[in-house]
Amino acid sequence: MSRLRFAVLGCASCHSQHTAVSEAVAAGTIGTVRSLTAEFTIPAPAPGDTRYDPEVAGGALLDIGVHPVRTALDFLGEDSRVAGATLRHG
Repeated sequence: MSRLRFAVLGCASCHSQHTAVSEAVAAGTIGTVRSLTAEFTIPAPAPGDTRYDPEVAGGALLDIGVHPVRTALDFLGEDSRVAGATLRHG
């Protein structure tokens, strides 16, 4: 089993590495994507940052968490399911 790693920065589906992997999958160069492990991190926001505000209806998950989720959906399909997740704080 080959392992391919790439970074997702900014707009995941717009990033050149995302495009290169998508093209390699479509061409059959790397085969079928069967699983995906994704991480997206940022430095800890300062106290009072909008990501901690429950009134913004989503906070950090919609601001940050969408990047690995979108990547998984793009490579594994809309019918994918989460088999595990970990939240690390600190």
